[in-house]
Amino acid sequence: MRRKYIINGRQLVGEQAGVQRYLHEVLRELDGIARPGEIRVAVPKGAEDLPAFRNLEYVPLGHFRGILWEQLSFAFYLFLHGMRGVNLCTAVPLLYPFGINSLHDVMLRRYRVMRSSLKLPYLLLLKLDYFIVAKFSERIITVSNESRNDICNFYGVPWDKVVLARSSWQHMERISPERPELGFELDDGKFYLALSSNRAQKNFVWVERVAERNPGSQFVIVGGGDFQQDVGRRESGGNVHYTGYLPDANIKYLYERCRAFLFPSVAEGFGMPPMEALSCGAKVVCSSSSCLPEIYGNYVYYINPYDYDVDLEALLSEKVWEPDKLLSRYSWRRTAETLYALIQ
Repeated sequence: MRRKYIINGRQLVGEQAGVQRYLHEVLRELDGIARPGEIRVAVPKGAEDLPAFRNLEYVPLGHFRGILWEQLSFAFYLFLHGMRGVNLCTAVPLLYPFGINSLHDVMLRRYRVMRSSLKLPYLLLLKLDYFIVAKFSERIITVSNESRNDICNFYGVPWDKVVLARSSWQHMERISPERPELGFELDDGKFYLALSSNRAQKNFVWVERVAERNPGSQFVIVGGGDFQQDVGRRESGGNVHYTGYLPDANIKYLYERCRAFLFPSVAEGFGMPPMEALSCGAKVVCSSSSCLPEIYGNYVYYINPYDYDVDLEALLSEKVWEPDKLLSRYSWRRTAETLYALIQ
């Protein structure tokens, strides 16, 4: 195969969450599909702790790090070698955006709450990124039908130009659970767990308000940032615990032992944490907003993300479907096969 495409591997460096997880897992599976040296992955020169691949070939380049590497080093390499980029983490080199690009969502266009958690320069850059991807991509990858509809409707992109390549959960099978050191006691099977980044659309205020109405229950919120100051901006009743960032092994331990996993987000492109939780045997209480009913169907318990008067025990006594059939629909391997076909 003529090497027309090269994959942007900038976000292989650092913590895995959201789109970074998507990149890691798709490349892991792609490594098992491609022939040796058939597909190349560009990374910043000197990058450390990169995943070890058998068949994918790394191309270290440039003298920058972070966004500057993507916008300058990677763009210049594509232009100089007459190649096309494959960008799987939404961000693209704006000076050379041609190729296969991903938009996991365009929620800024649909959900006003998204704008309140982003600083103005980043907000403007993200809007420009949406426009550039819609205008100049050969193909656009996205992860849900709602995102596909939004891309087509808001930006006038032809339907067949947007390809579904969904997120999945099999990475949880490789993780061995490990009890976290939290500084407080947990009662197995009795605490409620919430997990995500600290942004307004993740709606952790819902967790705090519901915790106030359930003083006899324990609530654990996991995620980066200072949740105690930034999420509720007020004192909780003492039954909400903020752990900060935890590694995957600790998160799996909590998934397996929680009373239920709470996901009150009001805006999602896919929503991977509920699927991770289901794969670990947890019950999931999920927002009825955005794409979540599309993804999770009758396999989770739904709440109105703006209604805090919720009887969680009564809700969890209702019947939902067993998750096996849902989990079988999603596969990192099938997502990688979709990408491989596009590259071919």
